[in-house]
Amino acid sequence: MRITVEELLHMYATGERDFSGINLKAGDLAGVNLTDVNLSASNLIFTNFSDANLTGADLSGADLAESQFDRANLSRAILRKANLSYLVMRYACLEGADLADAYLGHGDFEGTIFRCSNLERVSFYSCNLRQADLESANIVEVSFENTYIYRTNFRNAILENISGPTKRCETIMPNGEVVSDPEVTTSLKDFWP
Repeated sequence: MRITVEELLHMYATGERDFSGINLKAGDLAGVNLTDVNLSASNLIFTNFSDANLTGADLSGADLAESQFDRANLSRAILRKANLSYLVMRYACLEGADLADAYLGHGDFEGTIFRCSNLERVSFYSCNLRQADLESANIVEVSFENTYIYRTNFRNAILENISGPTKRCETIMPNGEVVSDPEVTTSLKDFWP
C-alpha cells in the first residue's frame, strides 16, 4: 500500500502505530518521532530518516536499501532480516537493537553505536565501521569480508565464528587489548586520518 509521509505522520499522531507492509519509497522522515512504530516488511528504500527517533521501532523484513539514517535513534529497534545495504548510518544509535540475519553490505556506519545489540548472522560486507561502538554486542556467525575496522570498540563483545579477511587498526578487542594488523595500519591511516 502506497502512503505519503503526510498521511503516515497524521495517522501516527492520532495513535496508529501499525504501518507494516507500506510503500514509502524515497520518503523524507528526517527529524520525525516514530517511537514504537511498526514498519515491518515495508518498502522504505531511498528514505531519509536522519535525526529521526525510531526507538523500539519494528523494521523487521523491511527494505531500507540506500536509505539515510545519520544520527538516528534506533535503540531497541527490531531489524531482523532487513535489507540495510548501501545504508548511510553515521553516528546513529542502535543500542540494544536486534539485527539478526540483516544484510548491511556496503554501508557507512562510522561512529554508530551497536552496544548490546544482537548481530547474529549479519553481513558487514565491504562496510565502513570506523569508530563504531560494538561493546557487549552479540557478534556470532558475522561476515566482515572486505571491511575495514578502524578504531572500533569490541570490548566485552561475543565474537564467535566470524568470517572474512578482517583488517583491524587500533581496534579494541573483547578483552580490552588494542590490535592493529601491521599490513593495513599505514594504508588505513592514509585513507582515514
